[in-house]
Amino acid sequence: SFPFPGSIQEYGHVHNNILQILAMSGIIGLVGYFYLMGTICLQAYKKSSIPDLRVWGLTIILCTTELIIHGMFDYTFVTGPVMYTYSFLIGISFAAFAIRDEERHN
Repeated sequence: SFPFPGSIQEYGHVHNNILQILAMSGIIGLVGYFYLMGTICLQAYKKSSIPDLRVWGLTIILCTTELIIHGMFDYTFVTGPVMYTYSFLIGISFAAFAIRDEERHN
């Protein structure tokens, strides 16, 4: 929450991830947010070309797209259930990528 200058009352968050990140971190934070989301989707897209990993790649892309769309109407980074579910699915998917890479190298 942000206190208004000269006021003792604190206001809640903006109901938009992009505006909230921009207000909290400026342009550098917003660029970092887009870089993170883009990198996650790009890695998932590259791995989804492997038949065994297609489901996991699509899971990451769909979950990240959902987080971005949901973030246009709410600040999702402080919503526990949303972030726990997203983090769990992304973690499981990237773990599947790592296991597949390890099996391929052995």
